[in-house]
Amino acid sequence: MKKITLLASILFMGFASVQAQDEEPLTNLALNKTATASSQYRDNLGASYAFDGVATKDSRWSAANHTDATPTGENSWLQVDLGESLQFNKIIITEFSNKVTKYRIEVTDNAEDELSWEPIVADTEQTFEGISNNASRWPDITFPSITKRYVRLWIIESWDKKKEVLDEPSICEMEIYDDPSLDTGIMSTDADKLLSLNVDGEQLQIKTAQAMNSVKVIDLSGRTVIEQPFNSTISVANLSSGVYLVQLETSEGTLITRKIVKK
Repeated sequence: MKKITLLASILFMGFASVQAQDEEPLTNLALNKTATASSQYRDNLGASYAFDGVATKDSRWSAANHTDATPTGENSWLQVDLGESLQFNKIIITEFSNKVTKYRIEVTDNAEDELSWEPIVADTEQTFEGISNNASRWPDITFPSITKRYVRLWIIESWDKKKEVLDEPSICEMEIYDDPSLDTGIMSTDADKLLSLNVDGEQLQIKTAQAMNSVKVIDLSGRTVIEQPFNSTISVANLSSGVYLVQLETSEGTLITRKIVKK
């Protein structure tokens, strides 16, 4: 009987040890890291407050006041430098007042090169019921694991739903994690090697070894300017000079997004 009791105790202790390991908290890779933003409302609403570990309305980043001269309700951004290239697959965002209606997540290893930014979460629309004057957590944003140094939340649109006008966004906290419990896989770059895009005058040339269903061209405000079945040559004659996102849908339904420059 004593042997059986001792064995049961050992097994229980081992199980408890495993449970304790499973419950270890994840490390927030963005905590207290260097942050920047497109603008700020005032000094105590700067970018760093969105990465200080305090996910409340009392510690948050807010873009500058939205006006006709400074339309921060469109295309404001919040960026963090992780300090080195790190692997991650989940982002948690807590927002003040539920204003953001459309956003995307971009990453790079070279923040100075605007063309190097690539979206890991394509333009996403969201709707919240009601109006909140408190901090509200978005649904967790998950994606295949990727290794990058800089992460940017690009806010395409932010609305004051009560007044029904564009308004400056305000983010209480942006957390970044590598969560091993998520079966997200690894973001593959193999397909990228089989794909090239080139703007030759008024034509966009697309070379790919993959079967594609469709192509979409999106401007940086999030507006779709071209959408059509896939063709290796697409006219961009009607597009103004600038940077655009090209979103390709493969025959398997996978979305691949790349940036182009129309001169």
